[in-house]
Amino acid sequence: PEYLLPDQPEGDAGPSGPEEEEVRKKKKCRKAGKIQRKWRRGWGQDMPADMKEEPGLAKYWAQRYRLFSRFDEGIRLDHEGWFSVTPERIAHHIAVRVKESFVDAHLVIDAFCGVGGNAIQFALSGKRVIGVDIDAARLALARHNAEVYGVADRIDFLLGDFLQLAPRLRGDVVFLSPPWGGPDYLTAEVFDIRTMIQPEGYPL
Repeated sequence: PEYLLPDQPEGDAGPSGPEEEEVRKKKKCRKAGKIQRKWRRGWGQDMPADMKEEPGLAKYWAQRYRLFSRFDEGIRLDHEGWFSVTPERIAHHIAVRVKESFVDAHLVIDAFCGVGGNAIQFALSGKRVIGVDIDAARLALARHNAEVYGVADRIDFLLGDFLQLAPRLRGDVVFLSPPWGGPDYLTAEVFDIRTMIQPEGYPL
């Protein structure tokens, strides 16, 4: 079949041992050089000073237009927002799926709206949205970002703990994308959900 690779000709087993290692090193060097060239062409252009001080955030700056295509129009994110916001194309896909799956739904509750990535896409799809977050500063960023996209009038921003507010909220769809602990889990020897949450609740 065409989707199967042809058998490798006899006598041409390809590089192995030291030769294979050398090939891997060359590929790694080429990749590193490519990243450096992209950085010089604008990956690091105009990067905020606080992000330059945190190398772990640099990669998110390089992906800023994946997070918000209208980033240059004034989008704002806090430290957590950089690694927790849903990339725009994924948020758009989710909004479309909700619209197609719940045709009679008019009100979507974004239970952990953060800086507004999902709430904005729900609003752009024609839904009314209640965006809930426990952090007032982050909620202000979400409202600002919604204004950039021209949908702030379709979103009601509510400050509070969704787990406490849920019994009193009414909506057609509830979207849950809770905080996940951040990229530090990559360096953890053991993944333990107890290290990713506030066991006694969020400090107020």
